[in-house]
Amino acid sequence: MVSTAAYWNNIKAHLFKNRYLYLVLISVFSIYVLPLLFVQLPLGHDIYFHLTRVDGLAEELRQGHFPARIYTTVYADYGYAAPLFYGDWLLHIPALLVVLGMKVVTAYKTFIMICAVLTALSMYFSAQIIFKNKKAAAFAAILYSVSTYFATDAIIRHANGEMQSFIFLPLAFAGLYSIIVDDCKKWLLLPLGLCGTLVTHMLTAVISVVFMAFFALFFIVPLVKQPKRLIYILASVGVFLLLSASFIFPMIEQLQSSKFIATDGTSANAYGTLENRSMQTIYSLFSTFNTKVTVGENKYFIPQGIGLSLPVMIVWRIIYRKKTGSRETVVFLFLALLALFMTTRFFPWESLQDELGTLQFPWRIFVFVTFFTALFGGAMAKKFDGTDTFLIFISAVVVISFFSVSNTLYGSYKSVYDKAHEEKEITYPYKFNIGLGEYLPSGTRRNISVKGQTVNYFRNRGDIITSNANISHSDISRDDGVLTVRFNGVEKAGENDNIYFDLPLIMYKGYKAVLETPEGKTDLELTYGKNNVIRVDIKGATEGTITAWYEGTTVQKVSFYVTVVSFAGVIAYYIIARRKKRKNQAELTAPPDDNLDIGKMLD
Repeated sequence: MVSTAAYWNNIKAHLFKNRYLYLVLISVFSIYVLPLLFVQLPLGHDIYFHLTRVDGLAEELRQGHFPARIYTTVYADYGYAAPLFYGDWLLHIPALLVVLGMKVVTAYKTFIMICAVLTALSMYFSAQIIFKNKKAAAFAAILYSVSTYFATDAIIRHANGEMQSFIFLPLAFAGLYSIIVDDCKKWLLLPLGLCGTLVTHMLTAVISVVFMAFFALFFIVPLVKQPKRLIYILASVGVFLLLSASFIFPMIEQLQSSKFIATDGTSANAYGTLENRSMQTIYSLFSTFNTKVTVGENKYFIPQGIGLSLPVMIVWRIIYRKKTGSRETVVFLFLALLALFMTTRFFPWESLQDELGTLQFPWRIFVFVTFFTALFGGAMAKKFDGTDTFLIFISAVVVISFFSVSNTLYGSYKSVYDKAHEEKEITYPYKFNIGLGEYLPSGTRRNISVKGQTVNYFRNRGDIITSNANISHSDISRDDGVLTVRFNGVEKAGENDNIYFDLPLIMYKGYKAVLETPEGKTDLELTYGKNNVIRVDIKGATEGTITAWYEGTTVQKVSFYVTVVSFAGVIAYYIIARRKKRKNQAELTAPPDDNLDIGKMLD
């Protein structure tokens, strides 16, 4: 039986051993978790779209559809293929909470808290790989998670996908760092982290590759001299493709099948040009109060800058340039400043609008400013560790970071507290919201004018079929994502022999429709009907039943199993490697065998 004194001594030893980890968790808890526990979820730019995603995914799970390729209950049951273009792997967490009975808004708020904690933990453990120093890792994790842009993504913009990407970016970079600078033992983190970034926010994944290439240029000489490192990079590319197969290949297949609003340039200028949405002043890069910029007659939202931590740390770097001199500090500072420059109007965004318009907002790159600023801070902390200035440096920067992020969130939380004080409940009318409709087929008209009022086309169309023939009777029903249309008394309205029905489903590759008549069953060919709904040729039938559902494609099904097998392989690899490591450690620490015959050994 363990005594009380021994029990408390064990707790004290545990807390002391993990003090830096708990410091990171306390920081995140105080900024994100604690306030959200006691207030309603603040409204934000993209909140309705992401609530729709959570609700839509929960409905698919209830219906037994896994993996979900179409949210069949979204958009007046016409269906929306967001999962094919916008990865929702992590959204299964709040979706499962909804399936278990939690309200959609509560599940989404819980998910934000979980992402904040995972972001801090990811950076803490990744920075340990880079710095081999827990103090420096904890400092970098606090700078990264308690940052103005992460707070903006999580609470103000509700840029949920970009917020999730904060979790995986450190893992990917730690893997790259292990390959290029270290012993390559953590190389698998590169494909794992990059896969996670891709399936949470594709734009961040693409930009990640660009900045990783910049980082690799600093170490091009050892890369060329040691081909082994290049082999690990090539292996990482292969593993990445296997892990992300169930997302990347179905997305490519869908993009090849048709044009979409996200890819035809329609959404690129919806919120203004890249030049207009760039940071317009030097002050705005660091201000924690600036929220809009005026360009001509338009006012555009911009984030509250990155706070004052970076300029303060640069001053320390200049003052203590001899003590803090290292390749790490130079490389991370350079990449942070490069990323910061790319968010401004001084970068040639105007000439890159056609090529990079999909980016929409140059200040998306604040993700990387935040990341490299945190690594720069960690590198500085590592150099200061063990000196008299260490605590002063850490305390000053952490206080500034908390001040900056608190000001960033104050406006959002304040509005919630005011409503709570007035006993007013915030409403979240997210139903029927799909953002800009980026993943609708190109040319889809969302709104029409009816009696002088603007209404949604699909909501106004309703759950009906339309045809180029006269139909005496039709009946429509839906069950678990399956649309069933029963009809009879079809008469041609003109000379056209091809009679078609336009079904209340938006057309995406992977749908299947079957016609059942007294003569038997027939697979129907699907094409684009009016406003991109599914159109089927009923083969001259005058009565029968049409059944339509999202069957998926061969590419989707095969790639899903490729991803499952690949993740299973990675898990098995880690288990085997861990067991081998433990076995080697046990052999090294095993006591000598007293029964060994020393004489025979000498012989």
